[in-house]
Amino acid sequence: MEKNDLWIELIPLFKSAIRGIRSEWHKQVGDHLTHTQLYLLSKLYKHGPLKSADLAEKLNVTNSTLTAIVDKLCDKGLVERERSELDRRAVIINITEEGQSLAISFKEYEIRAFRKFIDRLSSEDLIHFKEILIKLNLPDRDELQ
Repeated sequence: MEKNDLWIELIPLFKSAIRGIRSEWHKQVGDHLTHTQLYLLSKLYKHGPLKSADLAEKLNVTNSTLTAIVDKLCDKGLVERERSELDRRAVIINITEEGQSLAISFKEYEIRAFRKFIDRLSSEDLIHFKEILIKLNLPDRDELQ
């Protein structure tokens, strides 16, 4: 079978796998928070308070998009903004205790949800899968460090 034919067969399989992961996501999280909002909480939990510009870069979003995300999380009491003492123009985004609890719960959920899918694969399959993802450059480089 030619490479192009194989790729065409992979497209629906890949989409189906993504749908399965999203379905598990919605069972656990529902519509309370978006993936990006939880990803932001995870970044703050891992790295601590960050300047808004640095956080936008880590999330690969524009400053205006970050502002909208942070506004919603502030309204929910999950993050807070403060002015930098070193540079009054800089805004520091910090995770609250409630946000930390949610980030921890999300990490535990993420492990359980992915385990449900990954347990179907052998160790050899997982090694190949990891190599493929690295070749495709899909993993978040920040998470690999």
